[in-house]
Formats: sequence, C-alpha cells, structure tokens
Amino acid sequence: MGNMYWIAKWNQAGYFIQSFNFSIETFEPLASLPFDYGAYDVHNLAAFRGNNLSLLVQNKETEKMDVWVTNMAKKGVIISWTKFFSLAFCLRLCISSKSCSGSNIGL
Repeated sequence: MGNMYWIAKWNQAGYFIQSFNFSIETFEPLASLPFDYGAYDVHNLAAFRGNNLSLLVQNKETEKMDVWVTNMAKKGVIISWTKFFSLAFCLRLCISSKSCSGSNIGL
C-alpha cells in the first residue's frame, strides 16, 4: 500500500521526518532534518526518484532555497541527506500559498 511522510516534532527532541506504513498500520520516525527547522520558513516534503524523499526549504529572511534529498527510504537503512542544490533569489518566489500572502508573484 505504501507509506506517507511528514515533518513532525517530538517534545525536546526537535523536528524529524515521521512515516506511516499503510500496509501494517504503524508509525515510525524515519530521519532527523538536515538543518535547523525554522517555523516561519517554507518546507515542502515530496517523493523523489522512487523511494527517495526530497525536502525543499526556503528561508523566510534570506529567501535562499535549498533542496535536500535522501538515500533510499527502506526499513532498517539509516537515512542520510545530501544537499541537491541551493538557489539565492533577488526576487521572491512563492512555492506555496503560505509564502505568497500579499505577493503577486508565484510559480
């Protein structure tokens, strides 16, 4: 059936990627985040090339955008992150409705 992934927070442990396995109906923490989580930054988690995850992060202050990807997300395998690319913008790009409030610029 597959898995679903999202960014979660566990008390003092901080933010991490949480998964839910629909086949066996269980939750499992998958990986810590590769950066300090900014609550007002824009975060987009998605599937990438099969069993990999990608995480797009746009810093609200600097507007710098980083895209991180994981190795294969499989049970028993330690997940590692690699920075896929970074972009610095002079113009603010809206990658979600949350980041576009008051702006006429969008993707």
